[in-house]
Amino acid sequence: MTRDWSLYCLRRATPGTADLAVPDVSDRLLAFADALRAADPRARWLFQRLDNGSRPYLGVWTDCDPAAGSGAAAYAALAVDRAAAEVPERYLPPIARYPDGPGRELAELLAMASSELIAETPVPAALPVVVLHLRELVELLPAADRPGFLFTCWQEWSSELGPRRRVELAVESDYQAELLGTAILDPALAGERGPAWAGYLDTLRHVAGAAHTDPQTPLGYLLFDHAHLTHNRLGVTPDLEAMAARLLRAVLRNGSGALATAHHSRQRLLDAGRGGTS
Repeated sequence: MTRDWSLYCLRRATPGTADLAVPDVSDRLLAFADALRAADPRARWLFQRLDNGSRPYLGVWTDCDPAAGSGAAAYAALAVDRAAAEVPERYLPPIARYPDGPGRELAELLAMASSELIAETPVPAALPVVVLHLRELVELLPAADRPGFLFTCWQEWSSELGPRRRVELAVESDYQAELLGTAILDPALAGERGPAWAGYLDTLRHVAGAAHTDPQTPLGYLLFDHAHLTHNRLGVTPDLEAMAARLLRAVLRNGSGALATAHHSRQRLLDAGRGGTS
């Protein structure tokens, strides 16, 4: 299905700074999402951090039901930020590069789930969080594909860094893998996740299951693209996402049972987030 995306500039960084602090981002996005759903319960939305060359801003894309009126998204944006404005250029969201079909639908589900997670939970752009997120993604892939997936992540995400910086990150990542071992996989390091995180993981599993049944949807690329876009939403730097990928790959290489070792503690947190027990 082809969507008619509208892009709104929801929040600019403070003049003279490059700061888009996570708590403030989450507060504004949650207020926006609530206002949008009130105007159109069926609306889809997602966001990315953008930079027009002067200062960063939040780009929020919306696709509303025509029956709700074209003003639903504008109402939601203005309800949150009086300076919000529709961007006149028809910039499409990154997921628009997927051709129409199941792959694009799954990419949209992932993008909205990731956006809503960050809106509902101020997730810090910290190494344990990025490692935890990557670990959840690689668990959706066959075990034999995981090292190659993480190596591709490392190669692509560090490609714009200078050679010296890449060497420094490689050394630091391998050192941290030896020092921390499977301890870096402990979900408790990433802080309290709660119901929003549990719901996000449910969406990941749904998408992975749907992709497995459709030979035209490459799950590996879908997850790779989603990881990078989610890191953008979190405000993760290229250094940090590249380091997380290499560190996780090294941990898995050093101990084939690394994921299983941390599984029980992760499940406890998930059950607690859903209100259950383990």
